[in-house]
Amino acid sequence: MKDIYYLSGSGKEKICLDCAPYWMQTGDFMDYSWDYITRNRRITGFEKDVQEHDLTISVFGSTEEEYESNLQHLHDVLEGDVRAMTPGRLYVGGYYLTCYIIASTKADWEYDCGIMDNTLTLATDYPHWVQEETQQFFPQTAGEADSGLNYPYKYDYDYASDEAGLSIWATEHYTASDYQLTIYGPCANPRILVNGKPIGLYDILDPSDYVMIDSRTHTVVKYLANGTSQNKYDYRIKEDGSIFDQIPGGTLTLNWSGLFGFDLTLYKERSEPLWN
Repeated sequence: MKDIYYLSGSGKEKICLDCAPYWMQTGDFMDYSWDYITRNRRITGFEKDVQEHDLTISVFGSTEEEYESNLQHLHDVLEGDVRAMTPGRLYVGGYYLTCYIIASTKADWEYDCGIMDNTLTLATDYPHWVQEETQQFFPQTAGEADSGLNYPYKYDYDYASDEAGLSIWATEHYTASDYQLTIYGPCANPRILVNGKPIGLYDILDPSDYVMIDSRTHTVVKYLANGTSQNKYDYRIKEDGSIFDQIPGGTLTLNWSGLFGFDLTLYKERSEPLWN
């Protein structure tokens, strides 16, 4: 069974929707639709507008006090995001949908019965289910990181070849994805070729520096050891189109000097979460 839960916009509150006291009953949040764009009576593209979906849960409590507390907690978390204008995330398995819960409709309940069916309506202005997948690529020797680098991720596997500066990543995704690339110093003018397309910047990173390139926000930001940051947008590589182009799906071949390490996160999007 997939984990189904709502994570508040602050990231501090997690409401499990497949375990007590909130049990998922049904919903249409797995449905999707594209709007088509026409010109001269021909379809020229597709897009998605703001969408709404429903999900019905049952809320329980073993005592009247617990029942009321569970109802109150659900309301406070969901409405808190709306009033703060901080969208939460509905997770199904490893995928999430960024959304607000904008309505609550109660049915089949009495004040002191200890159970209520509650249909929640979500609204999303980005109706795509996203899975974030991060792979770490080490400097110099395949599978080993320099002792001076502090990486936030650890893996029991790697896709590195015997040749430093060459790795193959089978993404198992059918279409292109936005990405976030984190490059760690020390290095000068770091450049990574992803299926032959260069991504990087012209700058020097000291041992404790790192730079983050984000295709979603079109930003290039350098973070220094003293806690400050610098906008390096104008230092980005400008060859072969934009570095903010999405990364292709399928198998990726990554080439770089091998003298620095980096993390690559893909934001793999689908119209519905994986069923398996």
